[in-house]
Amino acid sequence: MHRIAVIGSIYREYFGVPLKPLTTGASGDGSISVAVSGGGRNIARNLHQLGEDVIFITAVGEDSDSFSIMEECEQAGLNTDYAVSVSGERMPK
Repeated sequence: MHRIAVIGSIYREYFGVPLKPLTTGASGDGSISVAVSGGGRNIARNLHQLGEDVIFITAVGEDSDSFSIMEECEQAGLNTDYAVSVSGERMPK
């Protein structure tokens, strides 16, 4: 096993899917799903799933969304000990 440091981005992605085909000028029902993503985060997660010892280094804000995202990374087994929380900042929406 290798010890690998990944430096990169993390954020939430929002996906919307219509339940019926879209038509011009009409609204329609659909579903929205949310996932934690980001190039760095995805690489770190994939390496971890391959059995590597991964340290994920990123920067987040100090809002509840940032804390939630980092908690999800830790629950997925990523080492986020070196992630930086930037005072007064928040995750972009």
